[in-house]
Amino acid sequence: MNLYRYKNKKETDIHPNFIYSEIFHFCSTHRNKGNALENSFKEYPPRVSYIIELLEKYQVPYKVHTFTTKVVLEDGTIKSNIFHNIYLPGHGKTGRLLTSHHDIVNPHSHNANDNSCSIINSIAYKLQNPEAWVAIFDGEEVGMIGARDCVRQIENRLGFFENFTPSSVLNLELTGIGGCNFFYGTNGTSVNEDIESLFPNAPAFETPPNDAIIFQEYGIPATVITTLPITQSPSTLSNENGYLDLSILKRCHKMRDSVHEISTVDMKLFVTNVLTPIMKYKS
Repeated sequence: MNLYRYKNKKETDIHPNFIYSEIFHFCSTHRNKGNALENSFKEYPPRVSYIIELLEKYQVPYKVHTFTTKVVLEDGTIKSNIFHNIYLPGHGKTGRLLTSHHDIVNPHSHNANDNSCSIINSIAYKLQNPEAWVAIFDGEEVGMIGARDCVRQIENRLGFFENFTPSSVLNLELTGIGGCNFFYGTNGTSVNEDIESLFPNAPAFETPPNDAIIFQEYGIPATVITTLPITQSPSTLSNENGYLDLSILKRCHKMRDSVHEISTVDMKLFVTNVLTPIMKYKS
């Protein structure tokens, strides 16, 4: 477990808006390792190391919780993997927890939209809201392992959750393009109600398995949010601006999930106009 805090902020002060441009370096130079299926690093894998570098660069306090869990691979092989959840502590004893995941499936892809952009967006939100509690999970792609470990930590009031209990969870998946246009998962209870109050035209969608489901199973209100651009082609999801482009979802784990297919302008629009109101909403 590590805790890092800058003692002299003035010497390395960086404008928070610079964080969005970090997505290009993150995806281009630190994408090759950190795959949860082959994660046996004694030290932090490159993706985790780079996230830590970013947090230290932008002077964000963090804790890393490292744990070992057995994983069943597609061929039936059972192996022990090392996982690293990254926690950014905030203020207060309860509140909405912001989550995303850092592990990947395809080590040859940029993995920009899934889910590197959501990590950057989470850090961007934290920079603007130091009181926020943020978690960046490992192992989502192999059974939401990081989220499951998080729930165990909450249940036993360990580590990050010794003095903090999340009242609800907002999970970010694929938030690199689309800006203010998004859908959210069903069955998020109070979180969904807050989103409906703020964005009555945003569609709800039955999403694939994601970290929010683990918190729902534990009894913590949770939902996932995904941004999508507007398209001229008819779609099953729409808002007041038009049809949402569901074809973006097909890029996951493929080479097309590239930094050339996301938008830092959209990322900032999302954090400012969607994420911030939802995180701060008092239902």
